[in-house]
Formats: sequence, C-alpha cells, structure tokens
Amino acid sequence: MPPDVKQFWKGKLTDRELKALNGLDLEPAQLAWSVVVYNKQAAYPNVQDFTEWLGNSDPPSPAVCGAYLSEVPVAIMMAEKLETLQAAWYPTEDTKKEIEYLEKTLKAAL
Repeated sequence: MPPDVKQFWKGKLTDRELKALNGLDLEPAQLAWSVVVYNKQAAYPNVQDFTEWLGNSDPPSPAVCGAYLSEVPVAIMMAEKLETLQAAWYPTEDTKKEIEYLEKTLKAAL
C-alpha cells in the first residue's frame, strides 16, 4: 500500500493542499520521503514553499524512498548502496547489474 502523504506532513492539510501535493509528478514513496526531508529543514512547512523546495531537489528513486520510509535497517543499507551505485560517473556492467538487482530486491521486499 503506498504511503499517505498526510501521515508525514507536519500540521494539517486542506483538501486543496492535499490535491496539490498528490498532483505532483512523483511516485507516492518519493512524495512521502520528500515531505519527511522537507519537514526536517522547514521551521514552518507550507505547501507552496514545499513545491518550490522540491523544484530544487532531486528525490531518490521510488525503491530507495520506500526503503527509507520503512525504517528497516537492511533495506536502508541496500538503499544507500543503490544510491551510491546510481551516482557512479562511469558505471561498469557489474555496477549496472548490481543496480538492477538492488532495485528488484527492494521493490519485492517493500
């Protein structure tokens, strides 16, 4: 079941704000993880500021976000390794295979 952004947002959301958040071009896990990160940085979170903040950020893949949201240590370790491999400037065939393996494993586990 995809995460509900309301459970991660600090404070209340109006129906209009919720619709605006859900209308963003992000997978549910990416949206929820972005909200978690934004809430840690914003003293007084609001949807308009969040959308501007989001324009300057690049959320991790849905599998990585799902792993972080799960708070399962093994999943987080795999997500961190996946992010590191995805950031490789010149990925080798072995790197590409490991990326595929980690993505499939995380998606299946979550």
